[in-house]
Amino acid sequence: MAEPTVLADFSDSGEIAAWQPLHDSVMGGRSEGELRASADGAAVFTGTISLANRGGFASVRGPARAYPLQDCRGVIVEARGDARAFQLRLRIDDRYDGIAYRAFFEPSPDRWRTFILPFETFVPVFRGRVLGAPGELDPQRITRIGLMLADKVAGPYRLEIRRILGDCG
Repeated sequence: MAEPTVLADFSDSGEIAAWQPLHDSVMGGRSEGELRASADGAAVFTGTISLANRGGFASVRGPARAYPLQDCRGVIVEARGDARAFQLRLRIDDRYDGIAYRAFFEPSPDRWRTFILPFETFVPVFRGRVLGAPGELDPQRITRIGLMLADKVAGPYRLEIRRILGDCG
Protein backbone atom coordinates (compact mmCIF):
# COMPACT_ATOMS: atom_id res chain seq x y z
CA MET A 1 0.00 0.00 0.00
CA ALA A 2 1.35 3.43 -0.97
CA GLU A 3 2.06 6.15 1.56
CA PRO A 4 -0.61 8.85 1.86
CA THR A 5 0.05 12.16 0.12
CA VAL A 6 0.47 15.03 2.58
CA LEU A 7 -1.96 17.85 1.76
CA ALA A 8 -1.57 19.87 4.97
CA ASP A 9 0.86 19.20 7.82
CA PHE A 10 -0.02 21.37 10.81
CA SER A 11 3.27 20.76 12.60
CA ASP A 12 4.49 23.45 10.16
CA SER A 13 3.71 26.95 11.46
CA GLY A 14 3.84 28.28 7.89
CA GLU A 15 0.98 25.97 6.94
CA ILE A 16 -1.11 27.19 9.86
CA ALA A 17 -0.44 30.84 8.96
CA ALA A 18 -1.58 30.20 5.36
CA TRP A 19 -5.11 29.24 6.49
CA GLN A 20 -7.58 32.12 6.70
CA PRO A 21 -10.79 32.39 8.78
CA LEU A 22 -14.17 32.97 7.15
CA HIS A 23 -17.17 33.14 9.48
CA ASP A 24 -20.83 34.15 9.38
CA SER A 25 -19.72 37.74 10.00
CA VAL A 26 -19.67 38.08 6.19
CA MET A 27 -23.50 38.09 6.43
CA GLY A 28 -23.97 39.85 9.76
CA GLY A 29 -23.40 36.91 12.11
CA ARG A 30 -21.24 36.98 15.21
CA SER A 31 -19.43 33.64 15.25
CA GLU A 32 -15.68 33.73 15.59
CA GLY A 33 -12.67 31.49 15.47
CA GLU A 34 -9.10 30.99 14.46
CA LEU A 35 -6.57 28.36 13.50
CA ARG A 36 -3.46 28.49 15.66
CA ALA A 37 -0.59 26.25 16.69
CA SER A 38 -1.06 23.93 19.65
CA ALA A 39 1.58 22.97 22.19
CA ASP A 40 1.92 19.43 20.77
CA GLY A 41 2.70 20.19 17.13
CA ALA A 42 -0.82 20.30 15.72
CA ALA A 43 -3.25 23.09 14.89
CA VAL A 44 -6.32 24.11 16.89
CA PHE A 45 -9.44 25.44 15.18
CA THR A 46 -11.26 27.12 18.06
CA GLY A 47 -13.78 29.85 18.74
CA THR A 48 -17.47 30.40 19.45
CA ILE A 49 -20.54 29.75 17.33
CA SER A 50 -23.23 32.41 17.69
CA LEU A 51 -26.76 32.14 16.32
CA ALA A 52 -27.29 35.92 16.61
CA ASN A 53 -28.28 37.75 13.43
CA ARG A 54 -29.08 34.46 11.67
CA GLY A 55 -25.48 33.31 12.03
CA GLY A 56 -24.17 29.92 12.96
CA PHE A 57 -20.95 28.97 11.17
CA ALA A 58 -17.19 29.33 11.48
CA SER A 59 -14.59 28.13 9.01
CA VAL A 60 -10.97 28.28 7.93
CA ARG A 61 -9.63 27.82 4.40
CA GLY A 62 -6.23 26.77 3.21
CA PRO A 63 -4.46 28.48 0.33
CA ALA A 64 -5.31 27.75 -3.29
CA ARG A 65 -2.84 25.25 -4.72
CA ALA A 66 -2.67 22.22 -6.98
CA TYR A 67 -3.25 19.03 -5.00
CA PRO A 68 -1.87 15.73 -6.40
CA LEU A 69 -5.06 13.73 -5.85
CA GLN A 70 -5.66 12.19 -9.29
CA ASP A 71 -4.74 8.68 -8.07
CA CYS A 72 -6.46 8.98 -4.69
CA ARG A 73 -9.66 7.48 -3.30
CA GLY A 74 -10.33 10.19 -0.74
CA VAL A 75 -8.94 12.32 2.04
CA ILE A 76 -7.68 11.37 5.49
CA VAL A 77 -8.05 13.69 8.50
CA GLU A 78 -6.16 13.16 11.78
CA ALA A 79 -8.09 14.97 14.49
CA ARG A 80 -9.49 15.11 17.98
CA GLY A 81 -11.87 17.59 19.55
CA ASP A 82 -15.43 18.34 20.50
CA ALA A 83 -17.88 15.62 19.49
CA ARG A 84 -19.57 17.90 16.95
CA ALA A 85 -20.22 17.48 13.23
CA PHE A 86 -17.23 19.22 11.67
CA GLN A 87 -16.96 19.43 7.90
CA LEU A 88 -14.01 18.95 5.61
CA ARG A 89 -14.68 21.13 2.56
CA LEU A 90 -13.06 20.79 -0.83
CA ARG A 91 -13.30 23.38 -3.60
CA ILE A 92 -12.56 23.06 -7.30
CA ASP A 93 -12.11 26.75 -8.12
CA ASP A 94 -10.74 29.93 -6.55
CA ARG A 95 -14.09 31.67 -6.21
CA TYR A 96 -14.78 33.27 -2.86
CA ASP A 97 -18.37 32.05 -2.70
CA GLY A 98 -18.66 29.10 -5.05
CA ILE A 99 -19.68 25.49 -4.72
CA ALA A 100 -17.94 23.42 -2.05
CA TYR A 101 -17.97 19.66 -1.54
CA ARG A 102 -18.42 18.59 2.06
CA ALA A 103 -18.03 15.47 4.15
CA PHE A 104 -18.68 15.28 7.89
CA PHE A 105 -16.49 13.84 10.63
CA GLU A 106 -17.09 13.79 14.38
CA PRO A 107 -13.95 13.70 16.53
CA SER A 108 -13.51 12.43 20.07
CA PRO A 109 -12.18 14.78 22.74
CA ASP A 110 -10.11 12.15 24.52
CA ARG A 111 -8.15 10.55 21.66
CA TRP A 112 -6.74 11.19 18.22
CA ARG A 113 -8.72 9.55 15.43
CA THR A 114 -8.07 8.98 11.75
CA PHE A 115 -11.05 9.72 9.50
CA ILE A 116 -11.05 8.31 5.97
CA LEU A 117 -13.41 10.33 3.77
CA PRO A 118 -13.88 8.74 0.32
CA PHE A 119 -14.42 11.19 -2.54
CA GLU A 120 -17.73 9.54 -3.43
CA THR A 121 -19.17 10.65 -0.07
CA PHE A 122 -18.55 14.38 -0.64
CA VAL A 123 -21.76 16.30 -1.41
CA PRO A 124 -21.85 19.55 -3.44
CA VAL A 125 -23.22 22.49 -1.42
CA PHE A 126 -23.68 26.23 -1.80
CA ARG A 127 -24.32 28.32 1.32
CA GLY A 128 -25.46 25.23 3.19
CA ARG A 129 -27.88 23.99 0.51
CA VAL A 130 -27.23 20.58 -1.02
CA LEU A 131 -26.97 20.91 -4.81
CA GLY A 132 -26.62 17.31 -5.92
CA ALA A 133 -25.83 13.75 -5.02
CA PRO A 134 -22.57 12.44 -3.58
CA GLY A 135 -20.01 11.22 -6.09
CA GLU A 136 -19.78 14.27 -8.37
CA LEU A 137 -16.39 15.49 -7.10
CA ASP A 138 -13.47 15.25 -9.54
CA PRO A 139 -10.32 14.91 -7.37
CA GLN A 140 -8.07 16.23 -10.16
CA ARG A 141 -9.79 19.62 -9.90
CA ILE A 142 -9.42 20.22 -6.14
CA THR A 143 -7.72 23.56 -5.47
CA ARG A 144 -8.62 24.38 -1.88
CA ILE A 145 -9.25 22.59 1.42
CA GLY A 146 -11.14 23.96 4.41
CA LEU A 147 -12.72 23.13 7.74
CA MET A 148 -16.16 24.29 8.88
CA LEU A 149 -18.49 24.00 11.82
CA ALA A 150 -22.12 24.81 11.02
CA ASP A 151 -24.14 22.57 13.34
CA LYS A 152 -26.50 25.30 14.63
CA VAL A 153 -25.28 24.79 18.22
CA ALA A 154 -24.26 28.02 19.95
CA GLY A 155 -21.19 28.00 22.15
CA PRO A 156 -17.47 27.32 22.13
CA TYR A 157 -15.87 24.71 19.90
CA ARG A 158 -12.44 23.12 19.59
CA LEU A 159 -10.91 20.91 16.91
CA GLU A 160 -7.27 19.81 17.00
CA ILE A 161 -5.88 18.64 13.68
CA ARG A 162 -2.50 17.12 12.87
CA ARG A 163 -2.63 16.46 9.14
CA ILE A 164 -4.84 16.21 6.10
CA LEU A 165 -3.70 13.53 3.67
CA GLY A 166 -4.68 12.10 0.32
CA ASP A 167 -5.78 8.46 0.56
CA CYS A 168 -3.79 7.33 -2.49
CA GLY A 169 -2.15 4.26 -3.95
